[in-house]
Amino acid sequence: MRRFALAVIAVLLLGNFSFAFSEKKSLEKVLRLVGCTSIKRVVFGPTKWEKEEFSLQLKQTCWVKFRAKDGLRYRFLVEEESYATEEDAKKRLPRIKEFPPELKEKFGTAVDKMHAEYILREGFVLYNKVYIVSTFTAFVEMNGDLKNLREKIEKAYKE
Repeated sequence: MRRFALAVIAVLLLGNFSFAFSEKKSLEKVLRLVGCTSIKRVVFGPTKWEKEEFSLQLKQTCWVKFRAKDGLRYRFLVEEESYATEEDAKKRLPRIKEFPPELKEKFGTAVDKMHAEYILREGFVLYNKVYIVSTFTAFVEMNGDLKNLREKIEKAYKE
């Protein structure tokens, strides 16, 4: 019984460490650190599909501008999705380019033209969170700027 109690305490402490880590490096702070400007942040609850399919608990979305290699500033969408466990987050990552059913129903075959940000995205997992960086312009992805921003955000969180 004593070992069980110690195991529960250890799990709770590790969970609090993960929470403290994510609070210390908030999404907005990391975005400023890597050079993003014009940060507009919105917090959403999960859609029915996100909750049932992935067990999403909370989604934080930031619209940012980031200076690309060509010197121009492009708009990006950066999302932080929070899950109950790291395993849930890892299940989500391979499916980040998937269109939600509501969008498929609304736009039909034109969904990829109306919501290019689902196709033009990259992401990574850190603890129980999935970070997704999207753009609305294929040119930005072809230049490598989408990958560059995702790598900078991931590196900033891991330092």
